[in-house]
Amino acid sequence: MNIRELARIAGVAHTTVSRALRNHPSLPRETCIRIQKLATKHDYAPHPVVSQLMTQLPRVRQLPRPALAAITCWPDWRRRSPFNSLIYQGMERRAAQLGYRLEEFSLLDEDMTAPRLSSILYARRIEGVIVCPFKQGPVRLDLKWEYFAGVAIGHSVISPPLHRISPSYYENMLLALRELKRLGYRRIALALTPAIRVRTDDAYVAAYGLYERDLPARERIPVFCSAQAGSEVKPRRRSLHADASLDMHASLDPAAVASWLRQHRADVLICNSSPALAALRRAGLQIPGEVAYVSLDNTISREEISGIDLMPEQMGSAAIDMVTAHLHRRECGLPDTPKIMSLQSCWRAGATAIARELTVREP
Repeated sequence: MNIRELARIAGVAHTTVSRALRNHPSLPRETCIRIQKLATKHDYAPHPVVSQLMTQLPRVRQLPRPALAAITCWPDWRRRSPFNSLIYQGMERRAAQLGYRLEEFSLLDEDMTAPRLSSILYARRIEGVIVCPFKQGPVRLDLKWEYFAGVAIGHSVISPPLHRISPSYYENMLLALRELKRLGYRRIALALTPAIRVRTDDAYVAAYGLYERDLPARERIPVFCSAQAGSEVKPRRRSLHADASLDMHASLDPAAVASWLRQHRADVLICNSSPALAALRRAGLQIPGEVAYVSLDNTISREEISGIDLMPEQMGSAAIDMVTAHLHRRECGLPDTPKIMSLQSCWRAGATAIARELTVREP
């Protein structure tokens, strides 16, 4: 399928198709949407290298789509990590729109090392590399980066310094605080695991500290930062160098959190994950009757949990945009000044933090 064939199906000129696929302002929005739907239906995507030449060369033969590499390091991530699955879906969708195909390379594969992966990518002429979030971290990934344009998603890989796509953790905390204040909550508590503090570079704590700075001393609640004991995380392959001093699998101790909330008479708890809610309820905490609950990662939840949607599909899409932009400019190798793109998240209203006047507090 080429652009002229798509134009015949749509009943318009091929130049109109070209403009519609770029949402050109000269065309009505309805026309753009109609042609884009036809392009999706007929599996049409422009080739990123030859698309600019199509109007000048009437009979360009179709070339295979170039590949981009998605590096993963999470056991059974498609089933066990819905967040990563959504990131990957966003990457696949955007890559296809730009005329690329996405190939996954897992560092957990047998005998996979950084030198071997570098050789595979080089042999296949894959220059664009996206490093997906890892389960363990922070880690160092030693590819031969001089051959590749690399982008990391999240903060699990801290070395070497790559361009990065990340949620705006600081803004997300401020957003959660604004929404809770709007709902009428005053005594707002924050509980984080040490691993999350490291991964977010303490952005959550910094924003929370800014909020507490303006409160009277008697209304301030110290941040709860502790975790249940667990086994240390060790590097699974020689391609990874993990900080084994942090237990990235550890979770908050629900009994300790419940006791701490009652001690400080908190109205609402801000936590870094949705799964912690069930553990807190098992520990005897009545949510939202006794205390309300907000998740800072509410992208995947099986009930109406209040919190922040990190929008992982958009993160994946942005990573593709960033790496392809560097490929088009022939910018391979480690950057002198890494760029960090922080994506805006959104508030998701739910049943665990409702308007204060509607909350029935237990005596």
